[in-house]
Amino acid sequence: MAFLIYLVFLILFFILVSILFTIYTHKNLRHVIPSNWPILGMIPGVLVNAHRLHDYATELLIQSRGTFMFKGPWLANMDMLLTTDPLDIHHTLSKNSSNYPKGDKFQKIFDILGDGILNADGKIWEISHKVIFSVLKHVGFQSKMEAIIWDKVENGLLPVLESFCERGTEMDLQDIFQRFAFDIVFKLFLDNDQESLSLNFPYNPYSKAFTDSEEAILLRHVTPRFLWKLQQILRVGKEKKLSDAWKAFDQLIYKCLAQKEMDYNNMNHEAEKFTFFDAIMRELKDHIDTSMDCTKFLRDTFLNLTAAGKDTISSALCWFFYLLATNPTVEDKILEEMQTHLEVNALKRWNATELDKMVYLHGALCETLRLYPPVPFNNKSPLQPDILPSPPS
Repeated sequence: MAFLIYLVFLILFFILVSILFTIYTHKNLRHVIPSNWPILGMIPGVLVNAHRLHDYATELLIQSRGTFMFKGPWLANMDMLLTTDPLDIHHTLSKNSSNYPKGDKFQKIFDILGDGILNADGKIWEISHKVIFSVLKHVGFQSKMEAIIWDKVENGLLPVLESFCERGTEMDLQDIFQRFAFDIVFKLFLDNDQESLSLNFPYNPYSKAFTDSEEAILLRHVTPRFLWKLQQILRVGKEKKLSDAWKAFDQLIYKCLAQKEMDYNNMNHEAEKFTFFDAIMRELKDHIDTSMDCTKFLRDTFLNLTAAGKDTISSALCWFFYLLATNPTVEDKILEEMQTHLEVNALKRWNATELDKMVYLHGALCETLRLYPPVPFNNKSPLQPDILPSPPS
């Protein structure tokens, strides 16, 4: 008898949950703003739209006039203020930026990046900024980057695209551009060509590791910390994949660093051509703190630069060619501009100076980045209570 009573209560409970879920789903078909549920906060609304998170965030901010207060689960410390207001953005990123570091929460979510420039605050960030930007402004960096990109275009990208055209089959541009960008950044920063962009599309465990780590990090933003920490301890789900990716990155990067350090110690620095590693090492002598672990700093720096370059380049290229495909008149104008200023032929390599003449192409790329920014979110945590300058809605 007791079993039947429990069964009835269990059935009623599931019926109630089903009714609430149906009401919630139906409501959100008409209203973007998520309900703030007891205990769970607004997490159910986010999870329902997790497969279209960027579009959902855009719709949410449009309906809330650019600023929205997200309420996370109780006691989970996940409340966030989302804003696209220009006054607030200028205030947090420029006018009062000292009060808005990335913060401890950000660094825990992106812990795989260590103390690299994307994850650091304070003195470590200043050192990374000085070292990296000194190298990026080096006279040899531009020519080195151009040579690597052209080599990958001629020996990787064009043969792959021509192969698809000859066979008349569909191609996955996102996969192609991800491989293209991955090979470029590894060759540029670590002088190691992964050769993932080739006709047989080889499986690359390190490229896959980047995808796994990014998915896990994105999920951490909408998961209470104690839950993903538990997954981390139990080595299950996305956290297991992130842990495996971390080991794969360290194995590859430390191996590359060991070889580069050996080459650096044995070379005649005056006679050698520019390499990113050598330039970094020279800058470190002037800027690094003696208490810092140099090898760890290099690991974090190269991983951050690879992460910053890989998906930003591939995402921008994907959206750019998508927009060209949907706006053929723009494509025609870009081709006309290329014919006018570059005198296009199969045997010529263009440099950055020549590309400066491509005003219409530059505008199309900028519009692509405006519509589909590769890095659409910027997390900040205030040190002290503050009042944002935007007028209340």
